Amino acid sequence: MKGTNSQFVFNISETLATRIVDFTSYFIKSSNLKLLSKSVLSEYNGYIIEAEDNEGNMQKTVIMTHNNSNIIIFSINSPKQEWELNSELFDLLFSSLIINQT
Repeated sequence: MKGTNSQFVFNISETLATRIVDFTSYFIKSSNLKLLSKSVLSEYNGYIIEAEDNEGNMQKTVIMTHNNSNIIIFSINSPKQEWELNSELFDLLFSSLIINQT
């Protein structure tokens, strides 16, 4: 995200929406992350994951589906000292993407 010391990632996976639970489990196990929280997106089929990597950076990842097609992944990586602000910016960006889809 411009103006921040963070990295924003957007990806549409070729994995089918019906595999979201398996995909999310694989993502958590294979990422070498210290899981801090995992919550369910109630309005959408998906999860929000917050974690810390081996270098002490923070990560928030949204794994979800839209119209039961493929899995969509939004993620932000940020230094700990900037996490509170960058996490809020990420949440606002994610909310605006959802609003624009409805």
